[in-house]
Amino acid sequence: MLRLNLNHRPCYKNIHKDLLSVAKTKEELNYTQAKHTLKNLVDYFSVSKQDVQRPETELRFLKQALLKLEKNIVQIAIFGMVGKGKSSILNSLLGKEAFKTGALHGITKTIATANWKLLKNKDSIYLSGSKYHRIQLIDTPGLDEINGKNRETISYKVAEKADLILFAITEDMVKKEFDALYTLQELGKPVIIVFNKIDQYSELDRLEIYQKICHERIGEMFVYNEITTVAASPLVSKLVKNKQGCWKIKYLKGKPQIEQLKLKILDLLNREGQSLIAFNSMLLADKINEQAMLHKFKTYNEQANHIIQKAAILKFIVIGSSPIIILDLVLGSLVDMLMILTLSDLYNVSITQKGRISLIKKLIISMISISISEFFISFGLNFLKDTSNETVFYLFDNSIFFHLLTRIFQGVIASITCYMIGKVTKRYLISGAIWGPEGPKKVIKDILESLTPKSVFQNIQWTLRSKLKYIE
Repeated sequence: MLRLNLNHRPCYKNIHKDLLSVAKTKEELNYTQAKHTLKNLVDYFSVSKQDVQRPETELRFLKQALLKLEKNIVQIAIFGMVGKGKSSILNSLLGKEAFKTGALHGITKTIATANWKLLKNKDSIYLSGSKYHRIQLIDTPGLDEINGKNRETISYKVAEKADLILFAITEDMVKKEFDALYTLQELGKPVIIVFNKIDQYSELDRLEIYQKICHERIGEMFVYNEITTVAASPLVSKLVKNKQGCWKIKYLKGKPQIEQLKLKILDLLNREGQSLIAFNSMLLADKINEQAMLHKFKTYNEQANHIIQKAAILKFIVIGSSPIIILDLVLGSLVDMLMILTLSDLYNVSITQKGRISLIKKLIISMISISISEFFISFGLNFLKDTSNETVFYLFDNSIFFHLLTRIFQGVIASITCYMIGKVTKRYLISGAIWGPEGPKKVIKDILESLTPKSVFQNIQWTLRSKLKYIE
């Protein structure tokens, strides 16, 4: 008799632990692949400077990204409008006054950086494999400074290179802030919204603003991230006695309420630290790689078109002079393959597997079109021969003229198909150069496919997936 142990409980903790272990393994693989991809790009840009528009600049950016991966450096930039307490937030995280603050708005005029040194016995965190994070905090100028368009541009450039963005607000969001969040999302940046100066609101007002922002402002943009509330530089009232013996209220700087944000950042880095660094490095590498490849294809475009035109003329001559249909198909395919290989050598790029399959399909279509054209051209000319007057009948009855006309028509069709295959080949070579089996886009795609439900990338994954569509 089968007895059921009703006291048995599945070991959910072990299952959860195993799932986390699998996720970490995927994260480490993606991280390793990102380093490998960057090293390949650095090597390529070092030896192919003639194919790149700004080789020194782009090579420097790639080397910086590779250094971040090798040294496990996480860059966290704060973003927002003037007077939102951006510098105070960073100072509170650091536990010291590293960034300039003051009563006047717009104190920060340039980019400032400081290393966040964590206490080993309190809040030290480690990457997978016990590799310690080096965290850099970056302060940026406000987005709405008077005559500060250049500083705003600088802020966006910093945001583009940062791994994580802290977006500071102090009240209900305005259009400028919403537009900035949208831009950051388009850049593929994970964002934590920091609601600062909560000490200036009553609990009821704070909750009202919080809910309004969540539901009416950013509800569609932010699926997972909650707004983190802080008071980076709170003012505490104290009753003091002046020299005249009168009591008056004096406002003193209180203890920062920053723990919620600090724990959120540390938890995020503990779960997805490697993915953050790898992801941002691949976004930068992908942008540089794509620009370089498009410049390369533009540079060689005239030569490529010349190769395609020569192949089309050669195929016209070959098909036009061949008397046997089987020979047409063999020679025509050889011309197409020779053109494809020549274009591949010109660009020094291999066609992806998907591209090869598609080109084979188009070669088959080309062969079928030549065979079908043989039948329809013969049928059409015979029809004209039967329905024409005596002069035309005599011309069509002349086997030499009839054969020559058939060859010319077939040659034209073969030439057109060759030209089309050449254009498609160029497109797939671009796709192979930009995508590639070990390219940045492939690593980005792998990272997105390994996301957990609570990943910080959830808010931006659909924007990124739409940009990662394969070139068909």
